[in-house]
Amino acid sequence: MGRTRRGIVDVFVGLTLGCTGTAPADPGTISGTDGSSPTVGASGADASGGTAVGDAGTSSSSAMDSTSGDASSSGGSALPSSTSDASSGAEPPGLSPEEQAAVDDNWALRETRAIEAWQLVRARGREPGEGVLIAQPDTGASPHPELQPSSDGHSPLRWDLARDFVDGDDDPQHGFDNPLMLPAHGHGTETSSVIVSPLGCPLAGSNEMPCVTGAAPAASVVPLRISDTVVLVSGDTAAAAVDYAVDIGAHVISISMGGVTPMPALEAAIENARAAGIIVVAAAGNGTGIIVVAPSTFDGVVCVAGITPDIEPWSTSARGPRVDISGPAVDVRYARVTEQGGALTYGIGLAQGTSDATALTASAAALWLSYHGRDALLERYGAAGIPVVFRSLLTEYGVSVPPRWPESNWGSGVLDMVALLEAPLP
Repeated sequence: MGRTRRGIVDVFVGLTLGCTGTAPADPGTISGTDGSSPTVGASGADASGGTAVGDAGTSSSSAMDSTSGDASSSGGSALPSSTSDASSGAEPPGLSPEEQAAVDDNWALRETRAIEAWQLVRARGREPGEGVLIAQPDTGASPHPELQPSSDGHSPLRWDLARDFVDGDDDPQHGFDNPLMLPAHGHGTETSSVIVSPLGCPLAGSNEMPCVTGAAPAASVVPLRISDTVVLVSGDTAAAAVDYAVDIGAHVISISMGGVTPMPALEAAIENARAAGIIVVAAAGNGTGIIVVAPSTFDGVVCVAGITPDIEPWSTSARGPRVDISGPAVDVRYARVTEQGGALTYGIGLAQGTSDATALTASAAALWLSYHGRDALLERYGAAGIPVVFRSLLTEYGVSVPPRWPESNWGSGVLDMVALLEAPLP
């Protein structure tokens, strides 16, 4: 299918009411006890006592996606500083066999050219997303094998910074004991894995099964539990989480939740976060037709709608003139966690929802920051200018445009991370 690059559209956006997880795609699962965050080795065995339990037979449908994670981190690396907007001149290396396998296996990575964008970041001496802190207000997190520290010691999830704004503590585990939990498979774990799951297949201990590869694996996600459902009502816990993200120096906030009620506290918190230089990305919503949900409707937020593997608008995605761009929202591979009898079961599934398109766009923001160097961007634009410049470049250059693309309702095009990084800085 031929693609073209499109100019900026002056439209704004909405949010996501969630996502639907399809049947697990993994042949193996692991059980562990609920509660503390166990360390899981590459073989998939839970070091705190859980053992592999064989094939996952559970097939479940849930509605909506979000953040998640595991692995305690002892400290974040500083964002790389400075680079000019000109190319470094170094020829990006080709993909490794493992990276090529991830591209071949995952249409979302292939369509957005995420792993190709990694090579551009590495040509500047950095890892994809290196030093970028992504705050993720969601339903919590879990110690999924796909979110354990990588071999170089990097922790995808910052448990040391994690907070639970529902129970008022620092242990944002999913609320599986809540019968109203939606979706039931751990939405926060899902979307976190789409962002930061390391390359490889830790759940099976081999690369012979489908596995999750995050689009910005050198970034770190901070799990912030604000609700047990992806449908927001008051927005007060979300506002507290956004304020906390500012306090800890987050660089990106990814919100795969939303609602249609007024949320003045959340709107004010996001305005403050953007003034502090934080890029805020939110989902347009699922199943709401032409109604996009807050907070993606708030000023300056990047609103993301969804497409299918056929590179067509996803009919369940919210759409409308407030959408900025669209991204993969159907059959996106994710880390799945469920609970039964007090034990967590880990697997891999295929998700549906603008939550996943949002997570991929937050990943693109992390790659952009690590590519250019946030210190250089701060010096060039000031804190408040960073989210403005990012959104402008994303919608004007950071997309590919399929033939007959309905931009009036689906944004300027489909997320293209290589095009975003190659866009000249104004």
